[in-house]
Amino acid sequence: MKNKHGFTLVELVVVMAITLILLSSIGMIFSLGTRFYRTDISQSENQGSIRTVVTSVEKNLRIADSVSSTLGCLVITVSSGPQTYCLIGNNIMLNGKIFADKIKTFTYTLLLTNSQVVIHIESTMDSQGKSSVIDTTINLRKAGN
Repeated sequence: MKNKHGFTLVELVVVMAITLILLSSIGMIFSLGTRFYRTDISQSENQGSIRTVVTSVEKNLRIADSVSSTLGCLVITVSSGPQTYCLIGNNIMLNGKIFADKIKTFTYTLLLTNSQVVIHIESTMDSQGKSSVIDTTINLRKAGN
């Protein structure tokens, strides 16, 4: 019987092929995970921007002394002064300062006879080409709006 001291060429080629298949699979899984992570981050940022605007507008509307529209901006007058929300580019400006970004659409309808404000906000598209939308109706609490 012959004493073996190594591997044959066929054994090395088989091991290299199996290793290549395993590494390729791991690479594809990692790549998919990274892509899904980036998509989730993009969607979360868009949804966060919309939630920030809705929360602020709703909070101010609940304590509003008056609500009006001036030059396409929503003006909510509270005890501390007017809070002016305007869409400029893809940014919501609050009193002239950037308040939220990644906003494509900010529309509102004042239904003062019902003491309501209907708001529609849409984000810019994320990395998958999807946008987030919130439509809400906010009832005004103070009389005389």
